[in-house]
Amino acid sequence: MVNVNPNFKEIVRLHEILDEFGVNHKFERVFDGYRVSTRYGSAVESSYSYGHSDDLMELRGFGMKNGLFKSFINADDASDYFIIAEGKNGK
Repeated sequence: MVNVNPNFKEIVRLHEILDEFGVNHKFERVFDGYRVSTRYGSAVESSYSYGHSDDLMELRGFGMKNGLFKSFINADDASDYFIIAEGKNGK
C-alpha cells in the first residue's frame, strides 16, 4: 500500500487495480495529490481536480476531444478506460 493522503483513496485503488491487471502505468505525486498515467490517458486526484471532495478523480485522454475530460469518476470506472486502452482482458 502506498503512503497516501487519506483524502485521496480512489487514485490509490486505481493504481492497485492497474497493477493487478498488468497495465503498465506511472503513479506519481501531483500538487497535493496523485496522477496515474499511461500513453493513452491519465487520472488525477488532488485538491485542484473536480470530484476531489468526494474522493473521485478526473480522467483525460483516451480519445476524448482536446480539452475534454470526465470528472467525478471512481477507480472501478476509471480502470475500465485504462484496461481497454491497453488491450487487457476486462474485469
